[in-house]
Amino acid sequence: MAAFFMNVLYYILFTALLMVIFLLVLDKLNSSMDTQIVEIDGMHYMVPVFNGFQKDPRMIKDVGSVLVCESLAEIMNQKVKMNYPVPGAKSVTTGNSIFADCYHPETDTMADYHPKAHWKYEGPTIYNNDENDFYDRHALEQIKKEHISKNKIHYVEVPHLVDMCTYNKDTEEYDCDEHKDRAKRKESIKNYLREQLAMIY
Repeated sequence: MAAFFMNVLYYILFTALLMVIFLLVLDKLNSSMDTQIVEIDGMHYMVPVFNGFQKDPRMIKDVGSVLVCESLAEIMNQKVKMNYPVPGAKSVTTGNSIFADCYHPETDTMADYHPKAHWKYEGPTIYNNDENDFYDRHALEQIKKEHISKNKIHYVEVPHLVDMCTYNKDTEEYDCDEHKDRAKRKESIKNYLREQLAMIY
């Protein structure tokens, strides 16, 4: 008889545990669910749209980011901070901080390197799972720039065309070399930074 009651108790506890797990999963799904109005046969209906568990697009980190920070430190003859959070800049999706590649506290200057994947979507890659990631990244960039401006921080963007490409006057296009020597890339970046900083200060 005691064994029977023990089995019943275990069954009740197991069922209760399953219910708790189910309710937690359901709550998570509801928090990631939007709705939209669709028209079917002239009638309008509100239907759920599951967006999945929201997350920010993967941060693009390129050797160019390192070269920009190294160059900025050498120009200023002082250390710079890498992957520095922009004051007040948060993702509207996750609430996570948004970062700049480099920050020089003494002059209140931030700098970012933007590789090709930042400017152009070329299908799924390690950076962009889909076009949504690509456009979400640009939305985060806009938030970043707004807060950089709001905080009156000096800001320089270094596009990949600066260190990876050469402008061809005949074709009026850029010829890019993805295997360009690191030292030459850094030299180009440093010259570009000097020009941009001269216009800022």
